[in-house]
Amino acid sequence: MAQKTGQRRRDLLLTLLAQGETQSEAARQAGYSRRTVHRWLTDPKFRDAVRHARDAMTESATGRLSATLDTAAKTLSDLLGNESPAIRLAAVRIAFDASIRFREVAEFQDRLQRLESHPNARHS
Repeated sequence: MAQKTGQRRRDLLLTLLAQGETQSEAARQAGYSRRTVHRWLTDPKFRDAVRHARDAMTESATGRLSATLDTAAKTLSDLLGNESPAIRLAAVRIAFDASIRFREVAEFQDRLQRLESHPNARHS
C-alpha cells in the first residue's frame, strides 16, 4: 500500500514537472521537499522520465489538435468570405503565415532527410 502511494506521488511529481511547474510548486503539490526534487533532478534517469512524460503529453495534445485541423481550415476558409474587411484581412494573414510555416517545415524535413541519407556528404 505504501509503495503504491509512493509511486502515485512520484507519478504526480513527474506529471507536474513535465507540465512546467517549478520545482518548489511540484514538490509542494506532490508532498516532497524542494531539496528532494532538486536532488532527483540531478539523476539522468529521473530527468529522462520527466522528458518522457512531457513527450507523451505533447504527442497526445498534438493528436487532439490534428483532429481539429480540418474544421479549423474550413472555418478559416469561411472567414475569407466574411463581410468585414478586417476579418477577411486577418484570415488572409493567418492563411499566408500558415502556408509559409508549412513550406518551411516541409523544406526543413526534406533537407534533413537528404542529410540523413548521406551522413558523410558535405553540403555547402
